[in-house]
Amino acid sequence: MKKIIGIFIFSWCVAFVFAQRPAVRLEVSTSSPQVGQNLTITVKANVQGQLEVDLPKSFQSGNSTMSSMQQEIDYNSGEVVTYFIHSQNGSFTRSGNYTVGPAIIRKGSKVFKSNVINVTVKQEQSSPSTSESFSKRQLSQPAFGIIQTSRSQIFEGEPLVVNGLIYSRFTPTHLEDYETYTIEGTADKHTLEDGSENIMMTEKNIGGVYMNTFQYDKQLLFPLSTGKIKISPFKMLLMRGLESFELTSSSTSVEVLPLPGSAPKTFTGGVGTFSTSCSAKTDNIGKGSIIELIFTVKGKGNLHQLNEPKLILSDAFAPYGDPEVKEDYSFGQDGASGKITYTYFVKILKTGALQLEGPGFSYFDPTKKQYVSVEAAQIELGNITEETSDEQDKNNASKDTFVSIKKDKKNTESISPLHWMLVVSGIALFLWFIYWLKFKKKKSEVSSIPTSHIKSSEEVAKGIVQEMETPERLLSKASAELNGGNQSQFIAYVEKALISALQKETGSSETNRNTLVEGLNEEHRKAEFRALFDAVDTAKYGSVLSNDTPEQLLAKVRTFISGDRA
Repeated sequence: MKKIIGIFIFSWCVAFVFAQRPAVRLEVSTSSPQVGQNLTITVKANVQGQLEVDLPKSFQSGNSTMSSMQQEIDYNSGEVVTYFIHSQNGSFTRSGNYTVGPAIIRKGSKVFKSNVINVTVKQEQSSPSTSESFSKRQLSQPAFGIIQTSRSQIFEGEPLVVNGLIYSRFTPTHLEDYETYTIEGTADKHTLEDGSENIMMTEKNIGGVYMNTFQYDKQLLFPLSTGKIKISPFKMLLMRGLESFELTSSSTSVEVLPLPGSAPKTFTGGVGTFSTSCSAKTDNIGKGSIIELIFTVKGKGNLHQLNEPKLILSDAFAPYGDPEVKEDYSFGQDGASGKITYTYFVKILKTGALQLEGPGFSYFDPTKKQYVSVEAAQIELGNITEETSDEQDKNNASKDTFVSIKKDKKNTESISPLHWMLVVSGIALFLWFIYWLKFKKKKSEVSSIPTSHIKSSEEVAKGIVQEMETPERLLSKASAELNGGNQSQFIAYVEKALISALQKETGSSETNRNTLVEGLNEEHRKAEFRALFDAVDTAKYGSVLSNDTPEQLLAKVRTFISGDRA
């Protein structure tokens, strides 16, 4: 039995299509699905016309449709080939061997056929271990949500990844009014989302039922308190076009264990896995020299929460100012990953064979559940003499000379108070002269404007009202976009036209269409507008396999709006 998937009339790219060799290809996302498993049937063609696909009786069409157009280069001929892609999701209700196709495109008296695909549908296999983790109440709902955590038990300072996980029997188009989950107490939070608004869905077998699932609001948390910490539910409106489903997730909890006592003296708060390196420049140094000791900590965990490692110096050295800290890390699934570099400045106070010891460092490894100490590096400086190198003396001398020259210049070339007064007075006089010229020019321009060119505020407001876009004008723009092949702009203008008509009928300047519809007094008017918005949403999220062609949708909205104004 042949089911008509849709009729597609494209008024653009006609010249392209006629120049191409006709080709129609049928594809199926999987050739061995289970009963009830969602799959996608796609038709890719470079011809346009009435599309029919021969589908088995046991195939049940879903609500997800898609259409697109793409261009590919034929590297053999160098020509650009335009393809029109149409897809429909669905599932098989019975197991067995089936033939999908062919897809047929009728263009006038010509018929173009695609290939056929053999599909083997297996009996569904439920996953008892998966279904047991959900309550019967959750599985009976159209959609439900849970809070997913990377661990149920962590140590203080250990990173925790948290996100919302949504399961839905229907295919959502978008979500609204999201309220995030909250963690009991305080926590250091970092968002792990890429900022994208797209919902990336996958399909899972939950208790023998295939459901759409996606993650949302993924965050990296570092709880700042210990004990059993509760994470409260998130809330949202899960949308399918204008239809909404209010969803409140379940809550969960995480146990945060305190770190064991008797931490090493060199422990700086690090929880994770880390390594260190230490180096110093030892060329041309002597007593009085300043050494730069570079100590680097690399790894992953709570790297961003580390305290500065302490440098313990013998009496042969002294700290010279505060150390410099350079951070280079990013946040991900494993916490903060990267490195921190500490540069210590140390002055040599004694001579002889000296050895400089780097900072000690230790951290807590949550996998091993124990502290790990890294031995401090020992840097041999060699035999330090009384005198510094010629280069060190030269640098010090040039620094001293620079300071003295700067001071002498300030003393010998300072400007007297009288000179300062003359300079300030001259600048003020010059600025006043510039202001006077601009004021005179502006005054002459204003006086030259005829009074007939000056409009009252009432006339200006009237002009603005006249320039507002009417529903009819918006529909004209929609028609132009449709003729130009711009499907997304066409739908946008149709939606704007309906909103404009609602604004006129309700006398409101509100732009939210749901609010405008609710502002109508008569229930049948609400139903009429909702039906039209549903048709627009169907075209927006799945226009190819909708009940109305774009031309039919435009005609329906135009008739409705003209009837309203009659």
